[in-house]
Amino acid sequence: MSSPQGAARPPLVRFLSRCHVASRPEARRLVQAGRVTVNGRRVTDGAWRVDPQRDRVEVDGKEIRLDEARAAHVWWVVNKPRGTVATTRDPEGRPTVLELVPEPRAPGLAPVGRLDKASAGLLLLTNDHGTASRLLDPRSHVAKVYRVKVRGHPSEATLHAWRTEAVVDDGLPLGPMDVSVERTGPKSCWLSVTLREGKNRQIRRRVEAAGHAVEVLVRMRFGPLELGTLAPGAARQLTTEEHAALVACVDPDTASNAHP
Repeated sequence: MSSPQGAARPPLVRFLSRCHVASRPEARRLVQAGRVTVNGRRVTDGAWRVDPQRDRVEVDGKEIRLDEARAAHVWWVVNKPRGTVATTRDPEGRPTVLELVPEPRAPGLAPVGRLDKASAGLLLLTNDHGTASRLLDPRSHVAKVYRVKVRGHPSEATLHAWRTEAVVDDGLPLGPMDVSVERTGPKSCWLSVTLREGKNRQIRRRVEAAGHAVEVLVRMRFGPLELGTLAPGAARQLTTEEHAALVACVDPDTASNAHP
């Protein structure tokens, strides 16, 4: 069995997540419950490092292979309409983004990050939870670009504060935003906002704290992927080139071997 040392080998929990066996929290519970073996030996430490090429990893007696999992990874991009919730199921019966993906759907499909009910635009769904987690990690610096219609006209001082200052709103630290004014009207203006972290309602919180209101918020880009002409409510799978570009944001060494 591989040693728990060695940064080149992924921790067991991360390996299971990359194989889309489960999300990282769920994979951690599987390991702690004693349902995972490595080379025939039960391992209950989620940080135990494995060699994907040499070690035999089993969950409930079934072998898990990274190459097969990569081939089974599915990536969808949807144009989420306003009023649709970015979850796989909703106890209140509201429409979900998962319903935008045509059936039959791959098991384990889930949204990559947040996009609140009142917002619209580009949202990714995948069963590749390992890559999804790395894309959302603030340390990856993956840019998300939004078009935002704001009531009123933020002053130059407000725009400067948004660009340069971090604030704490209701106990939540919110970092600076890259903001530019696209066009102005009599009572509102359109902004282009770029974020590199995924705090809950970050744009709305900062705009409202400055005395303005968000009237429209649409995500136009996630990393190298653009919304383009995808119609509201429509969904499509990523092309091989799009998927490789996305993986290259967080895992450039394996991007050339990635499958959509």
